[in-house]
Amino acid sequence: MKSPEALYYLGCTYEKGLSVAPCEKTAYIYFHKAAELGHARAQFKVAECLFSGKGTSQDYEAAFAFYKLSAAQVTSLFILKFEY
Repeated sequence: MKSPEALYYLGCTYEKGLSVAPCEKTAYIYFHKAAELGHARAQFKVAECLFSGKGTSQDYEAAFAFYKLSAAQVTSLFILKFEY
């Protein structure tokens, strides 16, 4: 699957247990795949998982890197939206 939005929502589905058994590890996998494709909200979710250790091992340095990626995209989108 190549759609970052679809991968992100699959992660949300497993995170919340919507029509599937909740699974933090599976949610993290889908969030990470979407994050690798540049999805800003998925990058933030990956950062949260890495920071807390949900679905993956805790890694503060990697969490910080994903927080930065997400923030850079959100800032860029904000600037583009209000530039005109």
